[in-house]
Amino acid sequence: MRVPAGVKDGAKLRIPGLLLHSRDAEHWSSEASVYVASHWPGAELRLVDGLGHRNVARDPALVQLAASLERSSEHPL
Repeated sequence: MRVPAGVKDGAKLRIPGLLLHSRDAEHWSSEASVYVASHWPGAELRLVDGLGHRNVARDPALVQLAASLERSSEHPL
């Protein structure tokens, strides 16, 4: 499994994080995002279908989710 560089440092993160990943993304497998989330305390992972790599950030429901989490956090994303 290909995992982004720096993932091993994820356990050192002390801020919340939101990972949005479409299972059909071309660049990274969803297993990589599961791995990252499992090594990042405070991370939330949302897996979705059919949005590919680029459209995750254009999906209105996911943009709303990210905005609501940012507003509710003492540590903005």
